[in-house]
Amino acid sequence: MLRRDGDHHRVTGRKYYSTGTAFADFARINVENEQGDALAVIIPVARGGVRVLDDWDGMGQRMTASGSLLLHDVQVFADEVAARDGSTLVGRHCGALRQLHLVATAAGIVRNVVADARRYVLTHGRPVLHSSAPSARDDHFIQQIVGELSAHSHAIDALVRDNAAALDRSADAIEAGARMRTNACSTARSRPHARS
Repeated sequence: MLRRDGDHHRVTGRKYYSTGTAFADFARINVENEQGDALAVIIPVARGGVRVLDDWDGMGQRMTASGSLLLHDVQVFADEVAARDGSTLVGRHCGALRQLHLVATAAGIVRNVVADARRYVLTHGRPVLHSSAPSARDDHFIQQIVGELSAHSHAIDALVRDNAAALDRSADAIEAGARMRTNACSTARSRPHARS
């Protein structure tokens, strides 16, 4: 809960799954104010009252830093608070960008699976039981599996690139729209009103 405290705010609470925060300088936290408005705050993790916990069992994942954040009466300045509205163009764009980061991470994992499969086939693999191939490398069944993994990896990479390009174009369009609105407001303010 974000509450007003003079000319700034205070926040107390717990954020679970604070992925990356243990390695970050800042944390973005979704909060509600006393009126129930959906807001986001971006605060330094070194600020008094912020505790980063290593309480996430990564299930084999390394370096996710997905532990919790404990917030106890943390001071939040006005310029660190922003409206959180997923129905705006910027809100939808940011949501899509976060999803793209996750998919790009998964794409990297798939690339490593392909590299591991190739390495295993070349160094340890044996042909399947009834294969006439002299080595795993020459076994058509193994080639098919590694080929399918590789094709899927290339397809995922292409989708990530295409979606990243689409998000770049949408960011440019959002920025251009903001500039047009600013220019229109400036023009409207600078022109004297006609009297009838």
